[in-house]
Amino acid sequence: MNTRRSIHPFEGQRWDVGVIGAGPAGLLSAIFAGRGGRSVVVVDRMAQAGRKLLATGGGRCNITNAADKAAMCAAFGEAARFVRPAMMAFGSGELLALLALLGVECAAEDGFHYFPRSGSARDVLDALLDECRTLNVEMVAGCRVTAIETDAGRVVAMDTDKGRVCVRAAVLAAGGRSYPALGSDGSGYALAEALGHGIVAPLPALAGLKVKERWLRALSGVAVADAVLSVAVPGAKSVRTRGELLFTHTGLSGPAALDASRTISRALLKSAHVEVGIDFAPGLTREAIESGLLAASAASGKRLVRTELARYVPASLARKLCALAGAREQERGRAPVGPQARTRSLEATRRQSSCQSPLSPETTLSALTVRARRSLLNALKECRVRVTGTDGFSGAMVTSGGVDRAEISPRTLESTRVKGLFFAGEVVDVDGPCGGYNLQWAFSSGRLAGLSAAENAGRSPDEV
Repeated sequence: MNTRRSIHPFEGQRWDVGVIGAGPAGLLSAIFAGRGGRSVVVVDRMAQAGRKLLATGGGRCNITNAADKAAMCAAFGEAARFVRPAMMAFGSGELLALLALLGVECAAEDGFHYFPRSGSARDVLDALLDECRTLNVEMVAGCRVTAIETDAGRVVAMDTDKGRVCVRAAVLAAGGRSYPALGSDGSGYALAEALGHGIVAPLPALAGLKVKERWLRALSGVAVADAVLSVAVPGAKSVRTRGELLFTHTGLSGPAALDASRTISRALLKSAHVEVGIDFAPGLTREAIESGLLAASAASGKRLVRTELARYVPASLARKLCALAGAREQERGRAPVGPQARTRSLEATRRQSSCQSPLSPETTLSALTVRARRSLLNALKECRVRVTGTDGFSGAMVTSGGVDRAEISPRTLESTRVKGLFFAGEVVDVDGPCGGYNLQWAFSSGRLAGLSAAENAGRSPDEV
């Protein structure tokens, strides 16, 4: 055990539970450990607590959502069984009740996503900090934990750059690597790894996608209300995400893209790019849209194809899809062929050009050939783009990867390697889709880790 002498401000003090990180998971750990009658100290490297919480939901803080507990767990995919004990004991209903008790009323204006009625994440943070003060939780800001000390296989202290903190149990809630400027610098991984824990390689998740095709960038700022992204990764189950899709100056964002970024980040470790399929109109089949185009042509053949397409997608995207489908038709027409086939192709092209206009944003419905219509439907329903990267950790909402779940008890969130060490929040290899799932995990895991740490700290050394 490290016997380094203690220095100010921890000289001569001892706490039952030490919490590393003052984000949502850390604050919930402190609150429930404090409610369990334990003395608690929270140490955070940032000068102000909860900076990342203040940034969630664009500053509005998407606390949770209306999914039932089973659906909430299922949303975490491979981690569903691991998160179940924490989520089932403290789901969205319990979280909303706690916040209401602390003076923060929340509402789901869209029927699913819950935000504070005030529209301010600051109200949530202030309520949690007020409860910590009520419970006499010691908050130490601007202090970095450099090591977790153990003796005979159990936690006894936390080494910091301001001295040695004696504790009987510790909760590691230091976050992942997303938004490092707000406190998640990945330092929690080093603390866990030093104690023998395996770390699943951290990668950006819920991050924007960088796309190779330049035509998307001209649509920067345009949003498609409902789209489906399909990602096929060799040797793995294909992934489909659905939701709003936003075009950016580098590629794609919005829930549909963000939810796909976890899979894409891992796939990019083995490939220079990942092909993604986009269905811009998932609510309608190809047949229904084709029937609509034919009916519109019969009613008014002079109507522009892009005008009719704008019934399904934004007008600027409709224009681009017409141009894209037209360009692909021209590429197909230029494909190298044998002499006889080339002669037949040229004759067919001359016959077509004499009575049909090429597919472009100015093509009318009456001039739309069968083949051009199919190309247009492909562009609308099966558009293919190449993703070459993500916005990285600086633009990621959460981290995929972290402390290996296999080395943590899901029932208590205690380490299976070190007694008295508990984990909560993003530092664990757990990440869900956007829409309140990850904050719910932070709160649920924080509560469970805090309760478990409080119980552990109350036992005699012979009992643990």
